[in-house]
Amino acid sequence: MQSRIRTAAALLAALAALAPAVASAQDWQNALPPKAPAARPAGHTPAPTENAPPAPAKPVEGVDEAEALNAKVNALNAEAEARDRARDAEYARRQAEYEAKKAADAAEYARAQADYQRQKAAVEAQRQRDLADWQARVTACKGGDSSACAK
Repeated sequence: MQSRIRTAAALLAALAALAPAVASAQDWQNALPPKAPAARPAGHTPAPTENAPPAPAKPVEGVDEAEALNAKVNALNAEAEARDRARDAEYARRQAEYEAKKAADAAEYARAQADYQRQKAAVEAQRQRDLADWQARVTACKGGDSSACAK
């Protein structure tokens, strides 16, 4: 954004530098191509000067300067565009890295969560076995088996 502002400022400076080179509106008029002749009524015979080629336009002072300034502005614009494209490419590269890291972190989290669920299931299974064993001993103890009773 700032590079475009700088480019616009450079363009305005170039135009300001060009303004003194063109002294008046008359110089601008001389720089314009000649107008096409007006339509002639039917049966009109042209005067000898009407078919003469138009006089060449006077060269406008500062045209070379204007072309040089235009070239400079165009170069600055191209440089700014190249910087913008490079920044866009760097942003896209970093965004892709971020997305890849985010996907890797999500995969690692899923693996850790799966490990946790397996461990939780194993602990719960062991707890159920221990509870069943304890209930069997209590039932045996109540049934008269003194070896199953707690000491």
